[in-house]
Amino acid sequence: MAHKGVVLVSVGIKYKGYCANLGRTFIVDPTKEQERVYQILVSLQAELLSKMADGVAAKDIYSHAVEYIREKAPDYEKNFVKNLGFAVRCAVLML
Repeated sequence: MAHKGVVLVSVGIKYKGYCANLGRTFIVDPTKEQERVYQILVSLQAELLSKMADGVAAKDIYSHAVEYIREKAPDYEKNFVKNLGFAVRCAVLML
C-alpha cells in the first residue's frame, strides 16, 4: 500500500428497509505512538465489552470509557470521542 499511516474505511448499505454499516481501520507502518494508541483502544474495547449487559445504559458505558482513558492515558482524554458508535434499540410490535 502506498499510503503510510491510518486509513479509515466505512461502508453503508440499505436493502428493503434493513440498514447496515461496516467500518474498519487499517494502520500501515505505524509509528510507536500509533501502536500505543491502538493498544490502549484494544484494551478499552475489551473492558467495555465486559461491562455491556442487558439493561446497562449506554451513557454508563460511555462514562466508564472516559474514566478508563483518564486512568490509562490521561493525555488522550481531550481527543476522546463524544460517542462510542452506533446504538440501535429495536421494538417489535406483535399484531
